[in-house]
This record gives sequence, C-alpha cells and structure tokens, in this order.
Amino acid sequence: EAVNGCKKDINIDVVEDCPECHGEGGFDKTTCSKCRGTGRVRVTQQSLFGQMVTERVCPDCNGTGKVIKNRCSCCNGTGYEKVKENYDLKIPQGIGSGRQLRLQGKGQPGLNGGECGDLYIEVRVEISTTFKRDGNNVHIELPISPLDAVLGATLSVPTIYGVETITIKAGAQNGDLVKIKNKGFKVVN
Repeated sequence: EAVNGCKKDINIDVVEDCPECHGEGGFDKTTCSKCRGTGRVRVTQQSLFGQMVTERVCPDCNGTGKVIKNRCSCCNGTGYEKVKENYDLKIPQGIGSGRQLRLQGKGQPGLNGGECGDLYIEVRVEISTTFKRDGNNVHIELPISPLDAVLGATLSVPTIYGVETITIKAGAQNGDLVKIKNKGFKVVN
C-alpha cells in the first residue's frame, strides 16, 4: 500500500453546528454588562512604578461582547456537536512512516464561532520482513551459495514491484551490493 498508494476508509469526529441553536450556543443573547459589548476590559494593577492599566479579553463573554441568557441544552452552550464521519483518505505513492496528511477544516472548532482547524493524520507503515527501506531505496539481503559467489550467477530476486533478474559477477564478496534502477519507492509529491 505504501508503494502503490491506496485509499483507507477511516472514521473521524467532525464538528458541526448544533441543530438546536444553529451554532449560537443558546438563546436570548444580550450585550455583556461587564465590557458593554466591546469584548475587552481594562484591568488596573499596582506595581513598583505606580498604577499600570492593561486591556484584556472580557472573561464573561470571552471577547464576543454578548452573553447568552439561556444556554442550549443540546450542546451545553458550545454551539457545536461532534459527529462521526466516514472519510476516504487517499494515501499517496511512496509515503513513509512519520509523514502527515492534512484534512483541511476537519479539526477542532475555532473560538467564538471561528472556522474549524485542520486535522493531521500521521502515517505508520508496517515493517516488512523481506524488505528494508532506506529513504526511497529498498534493500533486500540475498544469501547465495559459495559456488555462485566464485563463478557468478543469474538469479531471480523479489522487489516491491515483482520478481526481477540480476547478475552476480564472478568473485562476489560478502556484503557486495547489486543495484536495480527504478525499483525503489517513488518520490512523494
């Protein structure tokens, strides 16, 4: 699957507007009395240098300038609900472990009705018992007889794309490499 690419059917939790309050978080919104609808409050603090005045996000309305009198019982005032969604995730050819795939807009919701973030899925490729991956190169250890090492031989070798024929030169030593071009992983993107 990592060689050829594939599609994986996955279930993810996505956020949708609450069907009861339509993403508002509740009913009967009024202007926040603490910040008077600005969404910001001034805080005065005493320091060594005298009084310092700073401005912060209003803790009562979280910067929206509005307060909900009656919170929605369906979403508990969040304005959204999580639902399971079936998604066909396309895995590109040549992907390796640790690579991340991004699903735009499928992450957590933003504050105060902001857009949903992105969901990143980290790919883990199963370890093969036959092949060893080194970047985009693939290695296989092939034991040969002493006679084939001395005289040379033509052998069939498994690759990730099927069986290939290679030639072992006469006088081959333990650890010698035989390279087959274009039989490794494709470069992603």
